[in-house]
Amino acid sequence: MKKSSISWSVKQFTKMFTNGKISFDYPIQREGNQWDLLQKSDLIHSCADDYPIPPIYSIKEDNIYYILDGKQRLTTLISYVTNGWATHENMETVNIDGKDYSISECLFEELHEEVRDSISDTMILNYTLDEYTDEDIERMFLKLNNGTALTKIQKAKSIMGTEWATKIKELVTHPFVQENTNFTASQIKSADNETAIIQTMMLLDDNYELKTISSNHVFDYTHTFKEDSENKFAIADKLLEVFTYINTAYTKFETVEEEEVKVPVKEKVLSKKVNFPMFVITAKKAMDSNIPTEEFVAWANEFKLALKEKSENTITDYKEFGGQGSVKKDKTLGRLQAMETHFNEYFIVEAE
Repeated sequence: MKKSSISWSVKQFTKMFTNGKISFDYPIQREGNQWDLLQKSDLIHSCADDYPIPPIYSIKEDNIYYILDGKQRLTTLISYVTNGWATHENMETVNIDGKDYSISECLFEELHEEVRDSISDTMILNYTLDEYTDEDIERMFLKLNNGTALTKIQKAKSIMGTEWATKIKELVTHPFVQENTNFTASQIKSADNETAIIQTMMLLDDNYELKTISSNHVFDYTHTFKEDSENKFAIADKLLEVFTYINTAYTKFETVEEEEVKVPVKEKVLSKKVNFPMFVITAKKAMDSNIPTEEFVAWANEFKLALKEKSENTITDYKEFGGQGSVKKDKTLGRLQAMETHFNEYFIVEAE
């Protein structure tokens, strides 16, 4: 692996991103929006007040620079200089050539010209890696983030390798996960949606002896991906089919100005993190049984009534397997069994 370096200004980085020459989509990378407003504003202050900014690390493929480390810094800077957000209300003043300037609660365009120039002209060193292998990139990512509070699943993506990180990203960016699930912004920031997907794989994997679905065991499970790739790729591909089935089920069409428009519907209860694996596995059962998507949604609505003990027709003991210790094996399998039991009984009744 070889390393070269060049310094570019914030203005140059922004132009390159706009022209498609910089990408933040390398599979190993974390999701964006990891910083809060004060952290982002502090970076702007550092640029304006001429503090050094840590270097960026990237690889170059097909004339595009893929950012390995520095995504939060660059996305913060680019979004700010394009007026994407305003700084925090409690920022220190910036001193440029002996004169103080306020930057609190300011969009980029609202700053004094001197401050705008200082930010735009800030130089950031970019190290570009060449002649590398996937293993080199994975090791580099771990080393660069050694002092960063990565979640278990974020660390796991580097251990799984680029091929598997790409596959997990395909699952996470599926329309079902993006449009129909109910993960909060903080859960997405912590990659809880990715954790839920891998938990689902654990429950479907006949080659894996389930202990719990805790984050530690999810992390351990990802260590088996490279040695059992064929089986796990088959599970992942099956999940993509199931995701499409659910997305179809939770999509309605409305006529707007004589045009039919696709409108996604969120499943706010059954797609929560604690319910996600059970819901997806039950959807797989429905899909494999050729149950029409509208009937699957009808079952889901009946199940939610049963959860609230408001159904006149069905009951479920699903909630008995929730609460404290819900990631333990007995409670996890208990929830799965309870949901499948309700599903089976519902469709037997429907068939009769």
